[in-house]
Amino acid sequence: MKNIILIFIALIALYALIRNNVGILPDQIIWISNSDPFYKVFIPLLMLVSSIVSFAKKNNYFFLAFGAMLIDAINRLALGVNHIYNYQVHKDIPQPPPVPGSVIVVTNLWPSHIVFFIEVALMIFVLINLKALKRIE
Repeated sequence: MKNIILIFIALIALYALIRNNVGILPDQIIWISNSDPFYKVFIPLLMLVSSIVSFAKKNNYFFLAFGAMLIDAINRLALGVNHIYNYQVHKDIPQPPPVPGSVIVVTNLWPSHIVFFIEVALMIFVLINLKALKRIE
């Protein structure tokens, strides 16, 4: 049970690290330097490293990985609230016509919302089985 949770945490961290920091151009893959290294780099790396170390060495880093996932879930919740608010406020505003030669960027936030619901499910699962996890530690 603990190992399955750690695998999910590692997969979420790897997804977040790649999604936030890797850009794909037609001919190359590039690393994107973000203005928010704490959320975009440090939290996913902390989740990934602590879950791998806890999984491999059976050390007591499970709750470190869980805490980092909790911070990531709070940030994703804020993103979800912002997404819903912007949708409600700006849904009736018409889009401006495209300027010739401009690039239109569409950001898909649904994968982030899905990851948030997976994190919430993992947190509920851990909280329900907290006594069993303490006994395993």
